[in-house]
Amino acid sequence: TFNDPAFDDKAVPLVKAYHNPVTKKWERLKEGEDPPEPQELYDLMAETFKTEWRWINKDQLPRLRLTAMSVPRTQTTVPYLVRVDGKLISYPHGQPDVRKRVLQ
Repeated sequence: TFNDPAFDDKAVPLVKAYHNPVTKKWERLKEGEDPPEPQELYDLMAETFKTEWRWINKDQLPRLRLTAMSVPRTQTTVPYLVRVDGKLISYPHGQPDVRKRVLQ
């Protein structure tokens, strides 16, 4: 299925995305991109959101893998961090037009 069957709306495509438990948003993945490992994402989130990070209950965050699935594109945002061919790629501040940064 390429569209959300719950709404029968052909105008809203489904895209592969992973759930960022820190921002509580679905972050879309392009072809060839994979979600980061949880700890990689948490390290970046701790650096990016220093104040907010102190208040997050770390015991409730996933440890093994992040949830990834197809979701309506309208419910996704640009990712902060993805994996491409084993390398970590960061979109600074989740902005697609800003130059990507290879972290590994």
